[in-house]
Amino acid sequence: MTKAPYNNRDKDGIVSNSIEQAFKESELKFRSLFESSGNGIFVIRDKKIIDCNPKSLEVFACPKEQLLGKMPHQLSPGLQKDGIRSRKKWLDKNSLALKGELQLFEWQYLRCDGKLFWAEVSLNRFKVNRKFYLLATIRDITKRRLAEKALHESEERYRALFEGVNEGILVADVEAKKYVLANPAVLRMLGYTHSDIEKVNIWDIHPVEYQEEVIYNFGALVRNERPLASNIPCRRKDGSVFYADIKASWATLDSRECLVSFLTDVSDRRDAQEALEASEERLRTILNSLQVGVVIIDAETRKISDCNPAAANMIGLPENRLIGEACRKYICRSEEECPILDQGQHINNSECLLTRVVGEEIPILKTVTSIKLAGDNYLLESFIDVSEKKRLEVQLTQSQKMEAVGRLAGGIAHDFNNLLMAISGHTELILMKMDNQDPMKRRIEEIKKAGERAAALTRQLLAFSRKQVLKPQVISLNQIISNIKNMLNRLIGEDITFITSMHDQLKNIKADAGQIDQIIMNLAINARDAMPNGGELIIETENVIVDKHFGKLFPEARPGEFVCLSIADDGIGMTQDMIQEIFEPFFTTKEGGTGLGLSVVYGIVKQHGGWIKIYSAPGIGSNFQIFFPVANDEEIVVDSEEEFKSQDLQGRGETILVVEDDESVRQVTVEALLENGYNVTEVSSAKEAMSIFKKRAGAFDLVFSDIVLPDETGVQLVERLTKIKPGIRVIFVSGYPGQKSQWADITKQGYPFLQKPYTLKSLLLTIRECIDRNIVAEDESNRRVSELHEKVRGDVGNSNFKKY
Repeated sequence: MTKAPYNNRDKDGIVSNSIEQAFKESELKFRSLFESSGNGIFVIRDKKIIDCNPKSLEVFACPKEQLLGKMPHQLSPGLQKDGIRSRKKWLDKNSLALKGELQLFEWQYLRCDGKLFWAEVSLNRFKVNRKFYLLATIRDITKRRLAEKALHESEERYRALFEGVNEGILVADVEAKKYVLANPAVLRMLGYTHSDIEKVNIWDIHPVEYQEEVIYNFGALVRNERPLASNIPCRRKDGSVFYADIKASWATLDSRECLVSFLTDVSDRRDAQEALEASEERLRTILNSLQVGVVIIDAETRKISDCNPAAANMIGLPENRLIGEACRKYICRSEEECPILDQGQHINNSECLLTRVVGEEIPILKTVTSIKLAGDNYLLESFIDVSEKKRLEVQLTQSQKMEAVGRLAGGIAHDFNNLLMAISGHTELILMKMDNQDPMKRRIEEIKKAGERAAALTRQLLAFSRKQVLKPQVISLNQIISNIKNMLNRLIGEDITFITSMHDQLKNIKADAGQIDQIIMNLAINARDAMPNGGELIIETENVIVDKHFGKLFPEARPGEFVCLSIADDGIGMTQDMIQEIFEPFFTTKEGGTGLGLSVVYGIVKQHGGWIKIYSAPGIGSNFQIFFPVANDEEIVVDSEEEFKSQDLQGRGETILVVEDDESVRQVTVEALLENGYNVTEVSSAKEAMSIFKKRAGAFDLVFSDIVLPDETGVQLVERLTKIKPGIRVIFVSGYPGQKSQWADITKQGYPFLQKPYTLKSLLLTIRECIDRNIVAEDESNRRVSELHEKVRGDVGNSNFKKY
């Protein structure tokens, strides 16, 4: 009895030790499982990882201390694959698991090296010492996901191929003689839907009358006796028949033996073939219609294997004869080696010579490209005839040269006209005061005549440079010819027959009548000199319409309505080399000739917007055809026969402001005005003119100004003067109305104009007309002044000036 309590204590101790031992063994067993698990395991308390096993360290590729204390969502990307934020989604899963709901889900984690991986996660609650924990088991399923993705993508690819291929695919259950699978392409071919095809028998898609042929062909396919059954008749749902090329093979699907057929509608192929043939025909038509020569050269044999008509025409052989010829025989004959075949150089827009079959060489611009045709190497060579381009380049160079010489001539004319103005003006002043019996008068008159000839020469220079001041009006070319016909007869002599043939309904042109006279006179003189033994001079006029084709033949031409003046002779004629140089300044074939006659003609014609066409040959004669644009419907200006008297030229005490920078010109002008009753104030610049005009409050009856002044143009000066005194009368003068002169503004305002060197009579007449008629900007009055001063230009005569 005394030992019982002792035994009980021993028993309790043994039991306690046994429980503790069992707990330790259980803990060791759990720890062993925890540590050796093939999945990563997190122990989570209060949302944070408090323990993890080695596998989790392997899975996350980081040391343990980087995992402990973190929330699982901190090991995840910001967003999960479904677009939900990782933090929110994890907290939701955490909350549900703590309520005792087992959570199984897939999750994206981030390894410590930043790489994403997929995991299958189970989240389960357990209790220790009355505290709840979460046990998160993490299994890396990245490989599985990649495999699933690959499988899915593979299925999608094959499905896309099956659904998207243009070739029809039919899978038939041979035993059931039914179709079990069909792609959209074959459904479109046959006109069935997916639901229809399952009810269709194999023989429903082939006409009954062709069944034996179909059976034979399919048998040959499945026995591998042939790879393709061609032109197999197939019947659509609507009963129409089309033909298809079919390939077939055996396949096992869902344990069933099936025949997989691949159908190609050959009607599309036939249409494509027809379209290809039509395309080739179109390309051949285009190639044949090109004005560019095209040849195809075999790179191995270097012979022409094909060509278009343009190439054959340029070379001068029929196409069938050109094919097979060596390319070097005609193209780039002078080159020692083929640049593209021997040197590997691509040729683009290279100039060379093409030799025609007759031996003539023409310049071409060619491009050569290497191409492959049916696997063989060829050269595609295209070329254009640039003979016309070369001719135009020469013409452009000639035009630029003429322009340069023209500018020089114009500049010389400007200074020369100022000198002539002083010479002729002082000469006239001397003659005005000289007695008719004075023995020196004859010599002074010779000086005056020399000045007039020099003035005519400067007018030729200005005409050549196209800077001559034109006085265009609507005129009849027939009337001009009629007016000078008698003069021409006297000019050419009795041994030359003068014939005119004028169109009776000739249209009018807008031109300077004096300049047209000069054209006709110059050409008539040339014709006379070309017929030393006599002959015929024929002047004709006609209306012509120039089209685009004519413009291509003659680059200076342009489409429209024109009047053609033709001056022809049957003299010695000219060579082509002479024609090329005929309009060159100072070019002449005559002894003692100036070489300006035809240059002047060319300048006048160009200034009138026309052009010249020449036909000539040695021993045949020459024909100059000049084309003038037709004028608008305006009345022809009738020459005025109005007479004037000497008192018309005298001043009546009017005050004139003379603005002229050349001292000698200014001196002679002022002296002439003073001696003929005018009060004159003279200045040499626009600045002086403005100053004195303001000082006298515009108390002038007329401003007589040079256009080209040292500080600004006369036009600019007048613009400022008219602001002080609107309506002030103005006359402009110039020896060279070039670009600086603002000639367009003068014409627009209608101011009278005198060309240096002017006669004193023209000066006084123009001033008198301007003052008496209050001319400011009236075109009609300006025309009359021009006509009247033309009558007296250069004609002072032997009498005292005041007698007129």
